[in-house]
Amino acid sequence: MTDRPALLPPPGGTAVVAVSGGLDSTVLARTWAPLLARWGCRAVLAHVDHELRGDDSDADRAFVVALAEELGLPLRVASLPPDADAVDAVGLEAALRASRRAFLRTVAAQHGATHVYLGHHRDDQIETVVLRLMQGAPADRVTGMRALQGPFARPLLTVPRARLRALAEEHGWAWREDASNRDESHPRNRIRHTVLPALRAEDPRFDEALLLAAAEAEERRGARDVEVEALAPRAVVRAVDGAARIRPDVLRAAPPDVALALLQRICDPGDLPRRPPNRAALSALIELPPGRSRRLDLGGGWTARLERDELRLLRDAPLSLESAAPTERLWTEDATSWPGGWRFRRRLLSPEEARDLVADPGAGRLFALFDADALARPLSVVAAPDDRRLRPYGLDGSATVRRLLAEAGVPRSRRAAHPAIVDGDGNVLWLPGVRAAHVASLDRGSRQALLLYTEQSPDVNRGTSPTGRHAETA
Repeated sequence: MTDRPALLPPPGGTAVVAVSGGLDSTVLARTWAPLLARWGCRAVLAHVDHELRGDDSDADRAFVVALAEELGLPLRVASLPPDADAVDAVGLEAALRASRRAFLRTVAAQHGATHVYLGHHRDDQIETVVLRLMQGAPADRVTGMRALQGPFARPLLTVPRARLRALAEEHGWAWREDASNRDESHPRNRIRHTVLPALRAEDPRFDEALLLAAAEAEERRGARDVEVEALAPRAVVRAVDGAARIRPDVLRAAPPDVALALLQRICDPGDLPRRPPNRAALSALIELPPGRSRRLDLGGGWTARLERDELRLLRDAPLSLESAAPTERLWTEDATSWPGGWRFRRRLLSPEEARDLVADPGAGRLFALFDADALARPLSVVAAPDDRRLRPYGLDGSATVRRLLAEAGVPRSRRAAHPAIVDGDGNVLWLPGVRAAHVASLDRGSRQALLLYTEQSPDVNRGTSPTGRHAETA
């Protein structure tokens, strides 16, 4: 279904395939998993349960589990109910999309995947363009979804949904139907069931004309992106996540649409459940004449400060939401940090030194000890994989990460962003502030121990760290 090599990982690589259980993603998994295998790549399925449809959500999950078993593919599952703060900020659909994207990025990082496949098809593309028009976007700037955008790939974007259904029926592939897709209180469903049929009745060539206009807008956006790349080194003095320093004189001298596109890129919320500043606010910022200092609220959590020859853009601290889970960080240094105020260190100890620490009340919570020679490397810090099971050190049986975090009192809104230390095989070694796992445990034959500990930890109870310092709490 594609002739674009860019949509394939490099040979020997890994890809994540997002599967809801519906027609589109089921066909995607059944067609692209074999294609990836022939290309010499590994596929990992990923499923998100938003817990919105009761028994139907459970049936969706069971369907995807059975599909993964049939295809012989590993599966990652996350339960991500809607976060109230995120819904208030951007609406239900956008909040759920943000949480899915964050989870998919995390899965990709954990498995070293270069591509995350989504099941969007031609009908989805048409609905997206109409939705953007109805939301007030300028007609000459309305583009559709890109086939490849960052790690996200949409290999079915030119395939009509009718063709996907025909293919599934031809092969006898089952899929799940989501009854909420008929609920026209959702804008996209209203477009699908009411707006588009009316437009097509008036103009049988509506779809083709709309997609052509979107493709032309995409070409213009591509040309503008080239100009933005040329403008950025001259206009932006410094930019980090959530802050930027800009030369307003260079911004004012640039073509207005290019300057606007640069500001939109800087203020892009990415996967965070936030609305970006609107075009009017950013356009007004470009047109500000030089003069006295002033401060402007741009919306979307962004503030602008004009101070003589410098314009500063500052974003409020990102929302602490379950949907905003950070991605994997390879632990290659003695110390590493994690969003939310965590900082971890590691140190090699002799078996005698390690034995002195085993009985400490902070063991397993403020620090963890392992047989350094038995560990699978490299170690990574990842967002806690809530469906992964862990056997706590010193206890029989196992429990899911989700349950352990809940029992430790970690607020639900912070669980998906809670750090976990994993080994090179993907085993959870330690949930900082919670539990250490029975993996690579020390025994009489151990020659050296690896100590992992929290230098800063906002979410654990105050206690003594192995360095004799107190863990900091927020």
